[in-house]
Amino acid sequence: QQLQEQLSATAPIMAAGCRYRRGVTLQLWCATIVLVLVVKVYLNRAPLTAFAQQQNINKYRAKTGTGIHVQASQDDRNRVEELTKLDKMATAGIAEAGHRFDWPAVLREFSEYGGHANPVYNAALTAAFRCKQYEAGTNIYRRMCNSNITKTKPTYTMALKIFGKMKRPDAVQDVWIEALEAGMVDEATVGAKIDAAAEEG
Repeated sequence: QQLQEQLSATAPIMAAGCRYRRGVTLQLWCATIVLVLVVKVYLNRAPLTAFAQQQNINKYRAKTGTGIHVQASQDDRNRVEELTKLDKMATAGIAEAGHRFDWPAVLREFSEYGGHANPVYNAALTAAFRCKQYEAGTNIYRRMCNSNITKTKPTYTMALKIFGKMKRPDAVQDVWIEALEAGMVDEATVGAKIDAAAEEG
């Protein structure tokens, strides 16, 4: 009888303990689910609603002017000062041809260039995007990778835009991770990532 009384006395405490443990377990599960969702949204580009997504993209483009044109970073501007005369001529020629949407002229200027200056390749990537020559753009980027040509924030920005147009989420993710690891992410790069996610749908 004494044992029964002790069990009866401890039963509410045990029940409360069970409820507490269940509550803690539920909280841990909820926290885990929230964390997984946050990581999924950040890394796997969980889509926004179509309206909100387009509004965000349009506002970002209007604010930063990165719809097509990519502003050179300070590092990129410093490299321009270190370019040879040939590098500067190639960069200017490719950029001007790209602004005219003259892809044959872009190819001619780029094919005649045999150097490894980053701004020249960035100009070629931008021209490929403007002229909607996305496959050629991917080849230019791969050439940069294979030749160990220095990449800058505009490089990653244009690569994300081009692979986004190609609907290559695997390549977009690779470029994004490399940019993060290299510390080459800014507003323009993030905007290009948003664009790429929008292209994927």
